[in-house]
Amino acid sequence: MADHDLLVALRETVPELGRRIERRDLYKRAVWTSLSDVPAGTVDADHEAERAAEREIADEAGLDPAQVIVDVPSRPGLKESASAVVVDGVVQRLEDASELVSGLRAAERGRWRLGVYCPAEHRETVERAARDVLGVGSI
Repeated sequence: MADHDLLVALRETVPELGRRIERRDLYKRAVWTSLSDVPAGTVDADHEAERAAEREIADEAGLDPAQVIVDVPSRPGLKESASAVVVDGVVQRLEDASELVSGLRAAERGRWRLGVYCPAEHRETVERAARDVLGVGSI
């Protein structure tokens, strides 16, 4: 699907979103914070918990819940690190046999970010509300 066709389809099905995308009137970051600044309970939030947080943040900020987006990525994990490998005839876990695994884990943890987004004119209000609701540290 070409960009033009996508914009037409969006305008027909979700007009407000189509208009915002077409005019580049996109939501902005109110919060963008690393894994180390996010409480464990927030890091492990599922989709429903994210939606509940959006409603609570919006309520505290005096906005419609549709104006707040909370994105909590899955906790960083490297499933392959538990795989068995043979090194010099000895079966070992990959994470025990390779220093690369710890490097990949560190890189993945360093890249992880929780984001809260809203219309530009509400960034400061949403930031304060999100930090209160989610218990996250500063940017």
